[in-house]
Amino acid sequence: MPRRSGDAEEDDEDDRPAREPKRSRRREAPKPVKGEVVGTSKLKLLGLLLFGLFLLVVCGFLLFDGLVIGEANTFLPFRLTWWGYILVAIGLLIGLFCPLAAVFGFLRPTQLVFGKRAFQEQRKSGGGWVVILHIPYANIRKVRYEKKDDDDYVGIRLHDVEDGDTFIEDETAHETAQKKGWDLILNGLFTMSLKEIAAELDERTEDAADED
Repeated sequence: MPRRSGDAEEDDEDDRPAREPKRSRRREAPKPVKGEVVGTSKLKLLGLLLFGLFLLVVCGFLLFDGLVIGEANTFLPFRLTWWGYILVAIGLLIGLFCPLAAVFGFLRPTQLVFGKRAFQEQRKSGGGWVVILHIPYANIRKVRYEKKDDDDYVGIRLHDVEDGDTFIEDETAHETAQKKGWDLILNGLFTMSLKEIAAELDERTEDAADED
């Protein structure tokens, strides 16, 4: 039986991303399955939107005050140094990205579905949902929640990345996840925390292994 999240040893063969022996992975999206649904959190999206707008206002004002108004007529009791301008510029870019990401999340939300035999990630498209990720529990080798710096995600290691019953819409998802030592990673603003999602997925994977 494969080990699950929380196992003590981290440096053996089970912790290596799955090999790709052949190109046989499913290329057509399967139909959406029914099961327990974990949707995108509108409250978290709203928080992301407000956070982005706050950064836009604050960082935009700091740049405007420093570059346009000038030191003689400044409203601020301090002056930004060159590295301060760099940080403010980065904050402005983040402020631009957050509202765009929030709006996209409202218009095209995603949801996770824990089916009877497989796990899916689905995206809203038109009047229905389309599958962008489909993983049978039997193909999941290990699941673990990780938080590194400000980045948190659910890491998934598979038995076979090219399994014929597995569907991954984003062809670059596996390559991106491998940089973090996994075959796939899940992140997003869902109604359930990522830590809870990892625990639920891990439990269902164990149940599937016990049935076999």
